[in-house]
Amino acid sequence: MDEPRPRVPRELFLFLVICTLGAALFRWHALPSGLPYISYIDEGHVLHRVQHMLSHKTWDPAWYRYPSFLINVIAVVCSSFELLLGISIRSSIPAGYTEYYDLIGPQEMILIGRTVVFLSSLVLIPLASYTAFLLSGTRAAGYAALISAALPAITTRSTIVIVDTVAGCLVALAFLFSALSLRKNNSLSLLCLASFAAGCAFTTKYPAGAILLLPLVSLWFVPGFSFVHKCKQSVTLAVVFLGAILVTMPALLMRPIDVFADIQAQWGYYATKSSASGYLANMLSVNEVGVFISILIGIGFLALLVDRTLRPLSAGIIAFLGVLGLALFRSDYQPFRNMLPIVCLFLPLAGVGCRQLLSYAKKFKVTPLVACAIFILIALETSSPLLEWRKRVLALEDSRVEMARWIRENVPKDSKVFIARESVFFDSLVPQAIEGSCEDADIRVVDYILLPASCSLASQESYEKLYEVGKRALPKFPDYWRTNNLKVVLWRKV
Repeated sequence: MDEPRPRVPRELFLFLVICTLGAALFRWHALPSGLPYISYIDEGHVLHRVQHMLSHKTWDPAWYRYPSFLINVIAVVCSSFELLLGISIRSSIPAGYTEYYDLIGPQEMILIGRTVVFLSSLVLIPLASYTAFLLSGTRAAGYAALISAALPAITTRSTIVIVDTVAGCLVALAFLFSALSLRKNNSLSLLCLASFAAGCAFTTKYPAGAILLLPLVSLWFVPGFSFVHKCKQSVTLAVVFLGAILVTMPALLMRPIDVFADIQAQWGYYATKSSASGYLANMLSVNEVGVFISILIGIGFLALLVDRTLRPLSAGIIAFLGVLGLALFRSDYQPFRNMLPIVCLFLPLAGVGCRQLLSYAKKFKVTPLVACAIFILIALETSSPLLEWRKRVLALEDSRVEMARWIRENVPKDSKVFIARESVFFDSLVPQAIEGSCEDADIRVVDYILLPASCSLASQESYEKLYEVGKRALPKFPDYWRTNNLKVVLWRKV
């Protein structure tokens, strides 16, 4: 029998609005960080494909190590901005972007991509909160909103172009539809919505598509339906899942060999690398999730296992974690960003864990004390890494931007400045620049020469070192990211 959909109390709605607005105000200042350059290596993986699609006027990113959903969304938004607002994006894509990884622009495109991810990180807050509300009531929802807004693992990946945050949001959406379906006695329409979200999660980050197992497995644990009925529902969910994949990533239908070759190459890449610390160690770090919030997640999951009415969801979660865990833990290379779909699934469980602690406290009549203690422990665990992150991103300035500012302030405007193209300076940074390769630097008749530190002058006695900034050496290959700390040196002719 269907249960009526519970109404969200006004107090919870207001608290949810406060958490979402608070998270938005805290995070949005980081959106321009590092501009006009990217500030994280994965931004280039996505935005280079957007540049390709816009400049070639195609819907095929022609590179499939990352799925296409986020790439397509950013390309659509960029095209819409050009059409509706007259913002020049397509014509402002820098020439030679296929040669150098750092040539990504215009910066409006970077900002659009970051804004898409930023909004998905904010949507995650009400998704996690409402799911926790369905599972365990108002208090669970309130704490889930608080943790979603404050969790460093989410916040630090909310203002960069990265597929993991968007994939996590879609996983949370699939979880919400699955929980709603359980209340509606296996509502097929809600299960189909969960499967569609799972398909979009797959075309955002391939392993995240395992969230299909949550609605698929959970429906088999709901009593009162025949075997044939459940088989029909399972087939329907599979069809919806495949349909979502083909709609959001048509290359799987049109260029399957290329797609699977790139997936295999990405799989092989993970087999050749290793990380200093693994997923579990990072999860316990305050810079990601933290020990206390991890304990809350564990308590919440145990509560789902104990509650008979929620066991179908527990079975689906176990299936999802098992399959995704096999995909992630097969490699010694374990960057924590890969765990974001799991972390986003855990957010409602953390709220349920808080609710369980308050239930225990009620027996001893110390509920207010425990409620305050939970809030304080969450604040203590998350505040320091959040403040450090905000300070770091607000202070981030690319070394090339710093060098360009020094040139504008200290070099006469009529002077000729040779800049090695290997350092990838945008034309707007140094308008009087003459560009060429490092090998050409000594044969130019110029007043100043600006080179990466790893490029040497053949006749250094003719020049004096005037200014130096940055610490990182020039990468060996032009399609490698130069980071925001490339070491560049300005020489003056003597």
